[in-house]
Order: sequence, then C-alpha cells, then structure tokens
Amino acid sequence: MVARKKPQSLLCCGISGAGKSECAKQLIRYLAKTSPMGEGMVTEDPEFIVNQIVQASIILEAWGNAKTTLNNNSSRFGKFVKLMYKEGKILGSWMETYLLEKSRVIAQGPQERNYHIFYFIFKGLSGGALEAMSLGKPSDFWYLKQGGCTEVDGIDDKKEFGDLMESLKLFRFSDDDLSSIWNLTAGILHVGQCSMKEDDSGNAQCDPAAKINLDLAAELWGISSDSLNERLTTASMEVMKKTIIKKVAPAKYNDNRDAISKALFENSFLFVVERINGELFHLGSGDVKKIMFIGVLDIFGFENFITNSIEQFCINFTNEKIQGYFNYNIIASEQEEYIKESVLWKPMKVPDNSDFVEMIEHKKNGMFALLDSACKAPKPSPENFVKEFFKK
Repeated sequence: MVARKKPQSLLCCGISGAGKSECAKQLIRYLAKTSPMGEGMVTEDPEFIVNQIVQASIILEAWGNAKTTLNNNSSRFGKFVKLMYKEGKILGSWMETYLLEKSRVIAQGPQERNYHIFYFIFKGLSGGALEAMSLGKPSDFWYLKQGGCTEVDGIDDKKEFGDLMESLKLFRFSDDDLSSIWNLTAGILHVGQCSMKEDDSGNAQCDPAAKINLDLAAELWGISSDSLNERLTTASMEVMKKTIIKKVAPAKYNDNRDAISKALFENSFLFVVERINGELFHLGSGDVKKIMFIGVLDIFGFENFITNSIEQFCINFTNEKIQGYFNYNIIASEQEEYIKESVLWKPMKVPDNSDFVEMIEHKKNGMFALLDSACKAPKPSPENFVKEFFKK
C-alpha cells in the first residue's frame, strides 16, 4: 500500500461455518498490531482498534446474523472493514455492509430462525418493556415461527442481549435511541400479524381480527392507525411524472406488507452501521473514499437451501465468481508460467466455471439482464421470465 500508493484488500471466503468471520478478526488484529499508530489516536495500544471492531461486530451480528441449516450463527450480510492509513500509520477503521438478506425478515426455511435481534429482545428486555410492546413469546409471531425453531443450542439469547447492550453503550447509543430501536423492531413483528381480508369491492383490507396488531404497530412507530392501514392497503406508482395511488389487490397484500417490514428492518440496520462508523472514525470534513486503506472483506458463506432467495442466489454467484478468480490466478496462470519457463511439474486440471458465470451476468442475454427486463414489463410474470431465459 505504501509503496504503490494504492489501497489493498484481503478476502475471506468459504462455505457457511468455515470460520470466515473469525479469520477476518485475526487478520485485523495482525494488521493493527504491526502498524504504527497515527496522530490523533486516543491510545498507542493497537488492541484499542481491534476491540472497537470486535464490539462493533457484536452489534452487527445481532442485526445481520441468523441460524441457518448449516450454521447457528451465519452472517447474512457482507462486511468490509477498512483500516484507514496515512503515510503508513493507522488512523482508525470504517465498516461497509451490503446485500443484507432482507427476505429472512419475513420468511425462514425449516429449522431456521429470523435475525438474532428479534429473539434477543424477548429474553433480554424487562417484563415491563415487553408488556408495553405486547410481546409475549417468539412463537406468537408469524415472522418468527415459520422455521419451527425459536431457540438454538449453543446460543444463550439472554446472555447475548447483555453483551449487545454493553457494546451499544460503548458506541454511545442513548436510552432514547435504544427505545426507538426496540419499538421499531417490535412494530415489525406486529405488522407481520396483520393478515388480509377481502372487502366488498374485491380489494384488500387489513383483517379486523388483526386490528389490535395494527394499532400496536402504529403506536410503537408514532403514527396513526389510519395512516398505517392506508399504507398497507394501497400502492403508489409513477406515470408520466405523476404519482398514482391505487388499492392493493388481495393477491398482492402480503407482498406489500412484507416489503414495508423488510425496508424498515434494513433501514434500522443501516442506522446502526452509520452510528458505529461515527464512533470508529471521525472524518471531519474529509472524504472516506480518498483515504488509503487495507480492507478485510468477510464475505457471505455459500449455502443451498430447499428454496433459495434471490439474495442467497447472489451470495452463491459471488462465491462462484471468486472461485473462478482463484482458479485462474492461483492455479491456471501459474501453470502458464511453468510452460513458458519449461518447468517440469505434474499438470493440474483446473475447473472452469466461466460458462456458468457468463450465463448469469451476460449484459444482454444473461439471467440478471433478462430478469431486469422482465420486471419492467407491463405485466411481469415468472412464467414469461422462465420462457425467455431458456429460449436464450
């Protein structure tokens, strides 16, 4: 980095449960301990930066990790930790996250859980706080019980919540901040209970039997029940720069409700990340993109479920691309050098996944391009997409 004056990065990849997150922590610890501290650091102890990142990881894992069939603590988001440098001296750290698996908020497979934070609050918050938010037990809520697994061997939700609270306090989350976060999280669970009933006009309406959950969610979020009900039962679209609001069809009600839940959870996650970065590194009037760094990328683990979400597909595709990069740069390119230099060796057969990668990401006929085009059609349907994909 110092010699070339260019940022450098390290990549931790592998299947789910291989130890990528722990490997990333060890790499960060090594870099922090072997780098001199820059001016303005509050301490000369390199463990200070390591401990900051470890404490931040506890928070991020509460919002971004979940139990899957392969791993009880699987990271369902990508994390890129930057160690910031100036003239070879470490200044602090910065975190970037991406591709949070939002679909997990509203659906889980057999023997899987939603994100840890939902279960932590049931065991960690006081009885009075839970009663005020009308939270009984996880199995009462649709968003938490679909996997048939609300507790996990080896994970003490109450203890984990205690560790989480310590980390949140270290990053100066106030009592008001935490109250707002818990209210938002509880509100998402109550919205998940708002089932649909068709009205006399053939449009979707919130089931009167779920009115109590609608009112609770609205109260927790500080909005009126009527406003929330309107958002659940209508959708807006832009036509010729004009916004048109229309009633939601019964078949689209759950999708509309779940989209709200996913967006709210993602924004709460991004809020937490923003607050963490504000404590990890003080930019002042600078631009983080112009600062030299050594990055450590903790990528998602490859998993294959009975039903794979689009996020999981993207995760698996990313791992496939990385594997192709590894195969060429570590094996194939080296063998080419051996041939040029007439070195005697036993040739290795290098797997080539370039056809698969091309099938997915070709700019015109790839799966992503065709899916994007299908979604923009006047009447998009999975059948038309599949037909077009296999025709290409």
